[in-house]
Amino acid sequence: MTRTLNHLTALLCLVFAAQVGEAQANVREGSFTNAGLTLHYTSQGSGTPVVLLSGGPGLDPGYLQPVVEMIATEHTAILLEQRGTGRSMPTVLDSTSINEELMIADLEALRKALGYSKWTLLGHSFGAFTAMRYAIAHPSETQALVLLATVPPRSADDHFMDNYTSRFAPATLDRLHEIDKALKSASPEEQKKLKLEVQHLATPPYFFNVENAKPLLSMPGFPPTFEKVNGLLYPEMLHYDMTAGLKQLRMPVLIVQGRQDPLDLEEAGRTRDAIPGAKLVILERCGHFAWLEKADQLRSAVLEFLH
Repeated sequence: MTRTLNHLTALLCLVFAAQVGEAQANVREGSFTNAGLTLHYTSQGSGTPVVLLSGGPGLDPGYLQPVVEMIATEHTAILLEQRGTGRSMPTVLDSTSINEELMIADLEALRKALGYSKWTLLGHSFGAFTAMRYAIAHPSETQALVLLATVPPRSADDHFMDNYTSRFAPATLDRLHEIDKALKSASPEEQKKLKLEVQHLATPPYFFNVENAKPLLSMPGFPPTFEKVNGLLYPEMLHYDMTAGLKQLRMPVLIVQGRQDPLDLEEAGRTRDAIPGAKLVILERCGHFAWLEKADQLRSAVLEFLH
């Protein structure tokens, strides 16, 4: 059940990515090469650099565009298309081309390519995991961390899937399992219809107010490579422990968590307690995508922290 729902909810997130990525203005394009792969990024704004990391794992970064525009009002916001997302797609998708160690190395290659001595990392969901992993590996190059909807320091304390599945009616869970089975043999047209149904069924648990999920509910398309990328990165979330590394961090850290996020406040609190001096901001009446439910509060917390 856990693996099935992880795949289905990941598909849901990807729908959101496709829509909000459409509206971009004043965007500067760039690329660099690491480990034989050309990776792409966009940047907006000016000032101190903040690189944004999408979740999933493997989620197309376009869904973070509203956060990019928020950051770009006062800083240089860099949206990396991490390997296996967007235009940063290896020819062969396997464990040699898609893994967390390479993603950390990609970030460091990007920092060097842009000529920054230090930068801030902002990660959402799985992107927060990558941001913390980078900071542990490269503390001297990390100015600060912003963790939106963060995972806990170790996988043993991750309650996301239990929290998420507990919010479904039994009939909805049954239907999601039926769809997952049907997708394997469905025609392309049938797959499109089934994925749209997934979108409508799986949205509510992410939000305090489902009305705020309308950007997701209006978008029927799914990029085809996501399942493979997620399948390669998801196992890294099953057995990890960053506790010792996080306790060594000495940069400013902001954690922003919605009270109704399936990544619950206990998990966020564990991350705060693991990082010396970390600050936790709780957004009331808010789920996993804070910029869709509490944009003003999110903007105020993040920009004040980065000031």
